This record gives sequence, structure tokens and C-alpha cells, in this order.
Amino acid sequence: MKILQIEKYRWPLLTAILWLHISLIDLMLLTVNGTRLLWQQNLTFKAFAVHLSIALVSTLVIWLTYRLQLRIRQNIK
Repeated sequence: MKILQIEKYRWPLLTAILWLHISLIDLMLLTVNGTRLLWQQNLTFKAFAVHLSIALVSTLVIWLTYRLQLRIRQNIK
């Protein structure tokens, strides 16, 4: 039963995970002197909007690929 509940929120969860992943990657800058955290640049509205739009477009591409895969499987059977 719990799998069905997760299945219901699959795409919003994927979007949230992608957004978090992109934001965390953008938060850190690796240099020769070590790691720097870019808090101020990452907490702006522009950065949030860019990260969210990248996550949404990525989710859309994954969703379209998933739908295409389902359609191909139905045609094979």
C-alpha cells in the first residue's frame, strides 16, 4: 500500500530531488585552496528560479521518455 502512495507523488518528488541536487551542486565551488560555499549567490530569487526551471525541464524530459517507453512497450505486445 505504501508503494502506491509514493507512486502517486513520483513526479513532484523527482522534481524536488532534482532541485535539491542542482542547488547543492551549485552551492559549492571547488578550488585549489579548498571548497568555498556560495551562500549569498545561491539564496537569490534568480538562482532559485534557474534551479527550479532546470529541475522542471529535466522532469519533463524524463516524463516524456517514460511515456514514450510505455507507448513502445504497448505496441510490442
